Amino acid sequence: MKNNVTTIISQLTEIEIEETRKSKLDELVYKLDQILKEKGIINLQFICTHNSRRSQFAQVWSHILANYYQLNLQSYSGGVEVTSVAKGVMDCLESFGIQYAKEGDENPRIRLNIGELPSIILFSKLYDDSENTTDEFVAVMVCSDADQNCPFIPTAVLRFSLPFSDPKKYDGSNQEESAYSKTFLKIGSELNYVFEKIAKNLS
Repeated sequence: MKNNVTTIISQLTEIEIEETRKSKLDELVYKLDQILKEKGIINLQFICTHNSRRSQFAQVWSHILANYYQLNLQSYSGGVEVTSVAKGVMDCLESFGIQYAKEGDENPRIRLNIGELPSIILFSKLYDDSENTTDEFVAVMVCSDADQNCPFIPTAVLRFSLPFSDPKKYDGSNQEESAYSKTFLKIGSELNYVFEKIAKNLS
């Protein structure tokens, strides 16, 4: 599994990131750099409307990459409505060799086992759920709906808009698997760009 994580990360550098998007990511790098230098730790919470797809993918990648680059960074996710983690998300993670155990049926808690990394638990929750930190976190809005419907997050020290396309529209179609994989890798490639730059700035 350790080799699988390394293999997945190696795929991320092969994904082209548009220059306009890099400019946006560079803004995030700069702001996170400042927080890390001042506080010594970064608390990142990825927020989308239902906390069921994109924010879950982002939390998983953030967890993997923070450990890979040895950054003092904690990863969370939340939403403005509670649903459950989409089946397409779990199918996608499994296809990349990430194993999991599920507890419960309605909005189950899903424990991911990713090689030698500390385990991570996914479930749909509000951004201010007790499982999420309220301690000076950075809110990264990964969908435009949540960005518009949740204009103010009182406990966030920084709010940053970084929307991704929703793979939900492909649910039940013959493009579902590829759409989720594409979204997973795109989110991963952009977070890898950010985390790698932060790590280099620390060296």
